Formats: sequence, C-alpha cells, structure tokens
Amino acid sequence: MSAEIFQKLQNDFAGIKELDGANVVEKIRDSAPWLSETQLAKEHRNFHDWVNGYGPLQEILSDRQISDLFVNGSGSVWIDRGLGLQKITSEIGNEKLLREFINFLALQRGRLFDDAHPFLDAELEPGLRLHAILSPLVEGGIHISIRSNQSRSGSSSNWLNLEVSKYLSKIVKAKKSFLISGGTGAGKTTLLSAMLEMAEPSERILILEDTHELRINHPHVVQMQSKMPNSDGSGEWTLQDLIRQALRMRPTRIVMGEVRGREIIDFLLALNTGHEGGCGTIHANSAKDVPSRIAALGLLHGVSREAMHAQLASAFDLLIHLHPIREYRSIESINLIKEVSGMIIIIPAITFDSDFKINFEEGFEEFEQML
Repeated sequence: MSAEIFQKLQNDFAGIKELDGANVVEKIRDSAPWLSETQLAKEHRNFHDWVNGYGPLQEILSDRQISDLFVNGSGSVWIDRGLGLQKITSEIGNEKLLREFINFLALQRGRLFDDAHPFLDAELEPGLRLHAILSPLVEGGIHISIRSNQSRSGSSSNWLNLEVSKYLSKIVKAKKSFLISGGTGAGKTTLLSAMLEMAEPSERILILEDTHELRINHPHVVQMQSKMPNSDGSGEWTLQDLIRQALRMRPTRIVMGEVRGREIIDFLLALNTGHEGGCGTIHANSAKDVPSRIAALGLLHGVSREAMHAQLASAFDLLIHLHPIREYRSIESINLIKEVSGMIIIIPAITFDSDFKINFEEGFEEFEQML
C-alpha cells in the first residue's frame, strides 16, 4: 500500500473503531481508480494489516519462529530464527512507506516519529518490541529492529534439562535473590520468566520493566511499565518511580526486567529493606564482569564503587550467567556473590561445559547449604 493511499484512508476513517470492509474498498477505489479487483482486494488486506497488524512487516512477522528482525533502510532485511542472522528477500516497501507506518504506530501511543523525534520504542504485542531510528542518527535511512521473547518465538536451551531445572527450582523455593547476566539474545528474560513460574502460587510478584517482556504463568503477577514522556515532554514515569510505588504494594518478590541505569541504585536499596527473592537481569560479557558493570552504573550517578559493592553483596545471593553453546542458549555458570575486604568476588558453584555436562566447583558446598 502506498503511503498516500494509507494517509487518505487514515483521515477518512479517523476515530472509527469498526471498519466496514465494503466502505474501505470503495474509498480505495476512489483514491486509485486504476486498480483491478484483485489489486483492490490486496490493498484492502494491506490496509487491514496497517490498522490491526504490522503493516508492511506483516508477512515476515507472521512467522512466529523469528526471534529478531532487522530492516536496514529500505535495502536489506535480516531475520534470526535462533540459528543466527540470515538475509532474506521481502517486499516491505520504500523509505516513505516505512516511515509512515512507524509514525502511525507512534501516533497510536501519543508520540511522534519524524525528523524532530527520530527514534521510537514500542511494544507491538506481548513479547514483541520494536525500535526504529531515522537519519541522520543512522546512515542509510530508516532502521527498524524488532525483538521477540521466547514465549512468542520458542528456542532451544539447556535449562530445561531436569538436573539443571532442579537447582533453579531450589533457588526460587528458597527465596534466594539472584541476577541473570549475559549478552544480547542470550536468553536472560526467557530464563527469568521460567524461574518465576516456579514460585509458589501464594506469592505476589511485582515486575518492573521499561518494555513488557516478561510473560509469566503465575496466578498473582502485577506488571508495571515505565513511560517515556509525551511529544510535549510531559508524562514521564521512570523505573525509579515504579520502585517507590512497588514498595507500597506489599510485594513478595520485586523483579526488575533489566537494570541498565540509575534504577540499579534504587533497586539495590529496595531489596535491602527486607524483600527476599528479588531478581533481575543485566547485560555482561562474563560473570566476573558483573560487579564492575554495576559499580560503573553507580559511579555514573555519584555512588562510589565501595557503596555499590556493599549494596550488591547484601541484596543478591547468586549470579546466573548465560552464554550460548553452538545454537543453544545455555547457562554457563551459577555463582555465589560474596564480599571480601570491601570487594565483590564471584565464586563459581556450578559450571556447564560444551557438552552441557554439569561440573561442581569450589562454591558448590556453600551453594547447597544455602538452599
């Protein structure tokens, strides 16, 4: 569908929730009288996809095995079905069409996507998040990145192994607080979701996220989402705001979908007020990098390394690090978090080799005792 036809239809049907198919076809015929009946039917389907689906990306995203989709300008499209990125050939339209569609999504959310507002983060559906960015912040025109969590796409992982699952369940049942670390696409959110589903039905789980990704099959889950400012700069609600609200809502567990900024300080303070079983995820290349990563986030906001390490050791018991092995998402290690002479050390308790064999390390005895 051309951007011009879509704009006209959008104006004609603005504010109308239930669209009459025959009326839509007539409006398309008025806008483009040269179209054949077959082309009219196709344009009708395209308009439906724009209003109720994924617009020019509908055909690609109908494949629910896709975990990542990248549109680099109007020139190339890449997908990942869990086995690495591959380039595909797909008719997604030109730069103008893609910009119109992303701006349509932005307007639905009370925001703008144009030269003055050149990026957008949005949730298309539960577990499916979109990021779009324009030139000159990126070369080559509009770039779109769409990520899906495992509840939508499915993937392979070693934490479904019974031996591994046994230890994960014990961590949750003992209400030990834990962090899950790993690189992009390692499966942090997926593992966190799986572990939270092991919690007792009587628990009240409060989840704080900037984009809803955690999808948990549990009877008592309260999901809270931060809010970016509107186009006029007002209406912002940060993760720090949500933490303060969560403390007044009698949580059994406080869960931070991902820590990446100032909220880590408030999160650690919240967990140190007597809330057991808190958990979250963080980007890190290795388990041993996590203390430095958290210290760096604190330093950026005026909190010393020593203070961040003291809060970290008090707030969290365990660190679970993920690293893919071949095409599988995998737990690389389960580690103790200990403070020694004012510094954080990461002590491996369990590690997994390239054949997914479990190895018991120096911290295993203490790990078993705490469970």
